[in-house]
Amino acid sequence: MPAGDRWPLALNKEWRAGLAHWLTIEGKYRAPIAMEPRIQYAKTSDGVNIAYCVEGQGTDLLFVSPPPFCHVKLDWESFFSHIFPPLAASNRLLWFDWPGTGLSDRDSFDFSMPAMTRVMETIVARAAFDNFAIASVLGGV
Repeated sequence: MPAGDRWPLALNKEWRAGLAHWLTIEGKYRAPIAMEPRIQYAKTSDGVNIAYCVEGQGTDLLFVSPPPFCHVKLDWESFFSHIFPPLAASNRLLWFDWPGTGLSDRDSFDFSMPAMTRVMETIVARAAFDNFAIASVLGGV
């Protein structure tokens, strides 16, 4: 093989080494970020534990799911798997489970506006978001 033809093999080797970052189990392409975000918990002022995740780097972005339809782990892996990885590729994405859903405390079902505001204030403070954008789908608050 001529010397000029060797560089594609090195490039191909680098590409293959990073393949795990680019492919999901289904074989779809995704952004080169962590395969599974770390689930964390924050406690609201009224003692409710809220599950949340932060992934990516860039502009802070709070994603608000509709209250009955959220699960921080499953949202990343299935329901919002086509939305979250691209958002996290260019933003610092924060999403969470509402009380009574997903991995948050199951015995709290207060969906009043003050309670929901308290939840968002808690996770935003815990994630150290100062200035941030908010995104939502399906009628999230």
